[in-house]
Amino acid sequence: MWDVFISHASEDKDFVRELAHALKNRGLTVWFDEMTLKLGDRLGESIDRGLAESRFGIVVFSPAFFQKPWPRYELEGLVNREMAHGKTILPIWHQVSLSEVARFSPSLANKMAVSTDRGIEYVVSQIMEVVAPESGSSAPSLTTKSSEPYTRSAAKGGYTHIDQVHLRNMLVSYFNLSELQDLCFDLGIYYENLPGQTISDKARELIAFMNRRGELPKLVTAVKSLRPHVNL
Repeated sequence: MWDVFISHASEDKDFVRELAHALKNRGLTVWFDEMTLKLGDRLGESIDRGLAESRFGIVVFSPAFFQKPWPRYELEGLVNREMAHGKTILPIWHQVSLSEVARFSPSLANKMAVSTDRGIEYVVSQIMEVVAPESGSSAPSLTTKSSEPYTRSAAKGGYTHIDQVHLRNMLVSYFNLSELQDLCFDLGIYYENLPGQTISDKARELIAFMNRRGELPKLVTAVKSLRPHVNL
């Protein structure tokens, strides 16, 4: 029985190798092909066994992942497990945007994920919070939603957990087109440059852009100032 199975494209092997070793050093048992497969193993059978006998599946979404048949096969197995047994998939976004993930799978785009833009240590801490919370990691949960979507860090005074789906719903529900354009202007962002056609598309891309810049708290503050009655 493994703690985590890592599903990835071979093109992302350098990052995944570092991730696998970091998780192993934190005490997790990791199904990672380079660590697990032995000479003469049947690839399909080994992957199926790894999928069936792992508590969680880390899925590294990347441009290469979207193009490969084997990662899709692994993801299908993990989705089936999640439907039967509850939370299984821990998504990592590697050099992809929210819109790219949404085009691949709208349902998976709605899951809370961690981006490799934050660095390997942050990614590892997020995974440990879900897989081994008893280890004492203080990082916010990767896929579980807090009862308070926005909670402040006592150490830095900033937001430590931001529910991007909730925020997008608030933008779509409480801002019309011109108001969302004004919000983007106040944030120094050209609304027209955000991908997508609908307000929902634009809101999703705005959140993704601010997240990549590490400025989601700034967006939350702006929304609160314009819509103080909204529960964020």
